[in-house]
Amino acid sequence: MRDKGKKDAMLFTEENNELAREGKSMSYRDILEFLKNCTEEQLQQIATVYLRDSDEYRECMLNVTIEDDVLDAGHIVIEVDF
Repeated sequence: MRDKGKKDAMLFTEENNELAREGKSMSYRDILEFLKNCTEEQLQQIATVYLRDSDEYRECMLNVTIEDDVLDAGHIVIEVDF
């Protein structure tokens, strides 16, 4: 059963789409808050990203940088294979 205090994930999606249109990015905290409002069924789904430029969906995974010329060690990265 869904917690009555939680926002619907679709509402968060609408809010996040508005942020994207404004050119704003999400923090990992924003992603966590979004996930807290998803259903158990949604949380069991394969993590997927949408590539707007090519209009396609790709499976993804999380990783943490160890050494990198661009990001600090320990930065969380969402990886996508092409």
